Amino acid sequence: MLFIYDYLDEKHNEFELENALLDNIQNVLLEFGNGFAFLGRQQKININNQWNKIDLLFYHILLKCHIIVELKARKLQDSDITQVTKYLTYFREHKIQGDRDPIALIICRSFDHIDVYYSAGKDRDDIFVAQYRTKLPNENEIVEKLTK
Repeated sequence: MLFIYDYLDEKHNEFELENALLDNIQNVLLEFGNGFAFLGRQQKININNQWNKIDLLFYHILLKCHIIVELKARKLQDSDITQVTKYLTYFREHKIQGDRDPIALIICRSFDHIDVYYSAGKDRDDIFVAQYRTKLPNENEIVEKLTK
């Protein structure tokens, strides 16, 4: 999965990424697809008497589950998987009757599929990772991707 955020400067941090997505929330919701409802940014949850903040929180009306979105203005790290796994566990334990288990989406600059597979472990069906770019790939990059 690849998102193009052409309204974002090439040099940016996670805070600027989050602000750009929120400034363009209508486009983000259209890219995500039908059924997404935006619940909030920097959503606080208390785990073991410690406050944690989820970058963006959505609810999928058709799937009847929370969608936890973590933003990383860098390459994905193992600790990012650990972070969303903790959030998934929290929402599984606090879901409303009739809701399905939550899903996590990490949007980052780049990632390695094999690292994600092994880092996510038993949660790999609930954790999705997507790459973003601030501009469309050039012709050579597209050809290179297609020939792999």
